[in-house]
Amino acid sequence: MMNAVTLCLMLFIASGAGVDIAYRQTDDYQLIWSDKESKGDKDGSIWRVKNFQTGFCSLGDVAKGSHSRPNVKALLVTAKKAGALAHPASFTKIWTDKGSGADMSVSVWRMNPPRGYRCLGAAAMPNHHHHPDASKYCCVGHQYVTSAGVIDEYNDKGSDSDLDGAFWRVVRKGGDSSGIYGGNFLVTTNYHSSPTAAAYLLKASDLVKDVWSLPAVAVTPLNIYEQTKLDLIWSDRGSDADHDCTIWRANKRNGYYPVGDMVVRTHGRPRVGYLVQMSDPDSGDLKQPISYRQIWSDKGSGADMSVKVWRANCPSGYVALGDIATGGHYPKGGEMYCVRSKYAAYTAASNWQWVWNDKGSGSDTDVTFFEAITRGNRLLQSTRGMGSKVGHHGTPHYAPFILKKSDTTYYAEKPIREIKLRNMRYDLSKKKISGKAPQEIIPTVVNNMSSKEQKGGRTIEVQTSKTSSFEMSRSISFGLSMEVSGDVPIIGGGGFSVTTNFETSKSYTTGKSKTVTKTDSVTAEIVLPPYSRSTAYIVGNQYKADIPYIATVTKVYFDGTESTQEMSGVFKGVQIAEYEITFGEITKIPENERKPVFG
Repeated sequence: MMNAVTLCLMLFIASGAGVDIAYRQTDDYQLIWSDKESKGDKDGSIWRVKNFQTGFCSLGDVAKGSHSRPNVKALLVTAKKAGALAHPASFTKIWTDKGSGADMSVSVWRMNPPRGYRCLGAAAMPNHHHHPDASKYCCVGHQYVTSAGVIDEYNDKGSDSDLDGAFWRVVRKGGDSSGIYGGNFLVTTNYHSSPTAAAYLLKASDLVKDVWSLPAVAVTPLNIYEQTKLDLIWSDRGSDADHDCTIWRANKRNGYYPVGDMVVRTHGRPRVGYLVQMSDPDSGDLKQPISYRQIWSDKGSGADMSVKVWRANCPSGYVALGDIATGGHYPKGGEMYCVRSKYAAYTAASNWQWVWNDKGSGSDTDVTFFEAITRGNRLLQSTRGMGSKVGHHGTPHYAPFILKKSDTTYYAEKPIREIKLRNMRYDLSKKKISGKAPQEIIPTVVNNMSSKEQKGGRTIEVQTSKTSSFEMSRSISFGLSMEVSGDVPIIGGGGFSVTTNFETSKSYTTGKSKTVTKTDSVTAEIVLPPYSRSTAYIVGNQYKADIPYIATVTKVYFDGTESTQEMSGVFKGVQIAEYEITFGEITKIPENERKPVFG
């Protein structure tokens, strides 16, 4: 039998139906406070998770009983259902380290939730007076949390702070396994008694899921990928600038492009940069600049590395999301790309956030660097574009362009080179099937030109087709190499019944078809009276099936690293097969059409 087999990995348009809260885990932290140089008996520090993904917020800051970076992953959450999350209604200051003698200052605040919500941790500020920014934090609807316990993480005993302080890490309680640990903490003003207020963790359920397991989103023109491999472009090390500064660029790979450099006020490597991918490689949504204009040179700064900062001149209809830096040379092709202007919003001068200036460096020309930020605008998605201005006062004379969230899909991971599906487990007890729906009609005429009753027939070529698809996570995009190790259902039937068998699959490409064609034939036969004819109708039946599955999915990233996780989805199969023959009315052949040959 001839088979036309088409297997493709599909991304279905969905918004996470049935999911109220989505979360992702990250270990990208910013130090808020350390008790270094205090006389405390224990070491302690507080860290804030860095969040650059529009629409996500933090459940609270993370405390650690040491000076090292936390080894736990914090949670960032986003509401898929209106009202599932709410920003804190207010903050209450609980403790400060005033008098401790530590190099850094801190105040720790309780987040006060609106009615019907629970706040899961505390927030900290690197000073003694300023309130935290409520827009950066979220409290959770009471139905999405589970009761938790606390354990001692740090106290300032032995320091000279005016007020005793103790930090308590929020952990799972008893035998409960549903709590999602995020490193949050509560604070008290004594060393011996745990918090009297109830502690909570986000509760894993069908309503609260990791972004890994969400259904796919609609395909957007641009995809933004977090990239951890960053190239150092410049460091002010060796200069006498008042503050440290470095400029970085995401490591370009084939099909993934940098759209500007990133500046930070530290000599440490940032945890995350960005690359942008065109969903359609032939769309031309990204283009290289026509030319560049030099903004600044560090000549005279005394830095160990030389640098020049440049502003791109983009083609008509395209804009730059930030400036770039080089080691003194004119920018080379491919060092940055401009974005089609309809996918970016021209914001305001207030969207520039000050990062660094070269005061004290001694460079011949003063400069100030900025970062493009969304300022909480949920319609925008920042790529941390760098802005630059000659001088130490004011902001750049232009506002930054920032990508529109509606035209981008954000992937909180590195670009994926290929995926591997194995351990395919199908739940046939939950399959939804429909069968024997006529889909294809091929008419053919059978004639009896004889004066005797005879059996006539007509043989025609037909083909059956199978189309299969897998609903997958939003983390999977089009155009990837996919290897399936396991069985793929074959949907067939007999009469009005539908059967499910399996065949072994191998290599495919996401979003593309794989077709194998063979020829088969069907013969229509009928006994006809003398000089008569009948039309035979050959009908192909269509069978459909939706079969839930669970698979082990391994993502192979473009730098060769891998990650593996269980993923669920739905296999969708459509097969046209089992051609049936029916005959129409038998009619006489007019005498002027009769021929002395049976056909």
